[in-house]
Amino acid sequence: MPAIRCHYEVLGVERDVDDSAIKKAHRKLALKCHPDKQIGKSAEEIEAATDFFKLVQEAYECLSDPNERKWYDDHREAILMGIKPGENTNDHAPSYVVEVTMFHHPSAYSNSYSDDEGSFFHVYGEIFSKVDGGERKGWVAQGNIDEPEFRPKFGTSKSEWKEVQSFYRSWESFSSILNFAWVDQYDIREAPNRRYKRAMETENEKVRRKAKKDRNDEILSLLHFVKRRDPRIKQHKLEVEQKKREKEKLKKEDASRRKAEAAIARESWRIEQEKFMANLEASDLDAGRIRLADLEDDEYEYVGKKGKKKRGKKGKKSKEIQIDQRTETPLEYASIESNPNENDNKSCPHLEESSHADMVENDCDQQLHFDEVVEDFEDDYSSEISEEPEIFRCEYCRKDFKSKPQMENHMRSKKHRETVKKFEKRMKEKAKEEEELFELIDQAA
Repeated sequence: MPAIRCHYEVLGVERDVDDSAIKKAHRKLALKCHPDKQIGKSAEEIEAATDFFKLVQEAYECLSDPNERKWYDDHREAILMGIKPGENTNDHAPSYVVEVTMFHHPSAYSNSYSDDEGSFFHVYGEIFSKVDGGERKGWVAQGNIDEPEFRPKFGTSKSEWKEVQSFYRSWESFSSILNFAWVDQYDIREAPNRRYKRAMETENEKVRRKAKKDRNDEILSLLHFVKRRDPRIKQHKLEVEQKKREKEKLKKEDASRRKAEAAIARESWRIEQEKFMANLEASDLDAGRIRLADLEDDEYEYVGKKGKKKRGKKGKKSKEIQIDQRTETPLEYASIESNPNENDNKSCPHLEESSHADMVENDCDQQLHFDEVVEDFEDDYSSEISEEPEIFRCEYCRKDFKSKPQMENHMRSKKHRETVKKFEKRMKEKAKEEEELFELIDQAA
């Protein structure tokens, strides 16, 4: 049986030429090898020219029709191998479809994992290269002009992890680019009408999809078989586990360190707060402000609307003592003033009676004057005690006011409201900082 020749080869054109180029090539060859043009030649030459003319006519009839040409492009490899539609077995698959079933067993390679011939890396490096090359060859054989990209190589035992990772990532997404036209069950050219043709195309498409899925599963199964036995994968897993253990160790050490730092920060914060409160209390005392909680109930009692203070017996006793001390000084002063007159009276006997009368009168006047002074002092002192002025203070602005209306006017002022807002903002920020510090301490704990 003579070998089947490709239609494109018979016409001497490329597979991507247009219809005009095919028509031109056919006309040129038909004029050259037509039987009527073989007059005067030998019988063998005439027979050879006649056979070639038939091939030219068959090629042109197939390639001049768009549907025929498309079908021929899809089944070209199978036609050249002599495969007829319906004979959909792997025995009739094109040569570029590499059989990989026998490589799913450890006996396919020696026990060596070196780069020598017959070793793990040598055998599977070649098989994956052949599969990739067959895919590329079949893609071109199907009539495609653009060539697909090369897949990464399997590599050697000394390949870096990036190369190994790139190889497995690329092949784990493997999907064949072949059309599997050689598995068709029906020849659509034999369809009596369009209805039968569509039914034949549907059945052929189902068979193609199944064949493509089986091919993809076969390659992925081989990849999984190789990956489980690849020593580079095992070594990388050990390195990852080692790094993970080291990372956990560092994490624990870092947690311990942060916990210790949080404890130190908590203690430092406590000391700073104590100092702050102590300084705050000292500044309050220096400013003359005493908190109500620091006042003793037995010494101070606030009653009445105006907040007048009432003292107990201790206050009265101090008052009497102060009055006695104040009254003692004028009496002594009066006696001292009266003593010099005595010497003068003794020196003048005739003036003794008149001097004595004058002295008595002076003593009475001085006593009356002293009584008036004491009475005025008691009135002033009692008024100071009983009518202490009430002080209205704004703690936000740190200002004092003499009356409640002044205080109310101040509270309605714009400046007071701004000061209150600033104070509340500062307090919120301080509370937020303390809350963040407590959260840090809780996390460290």
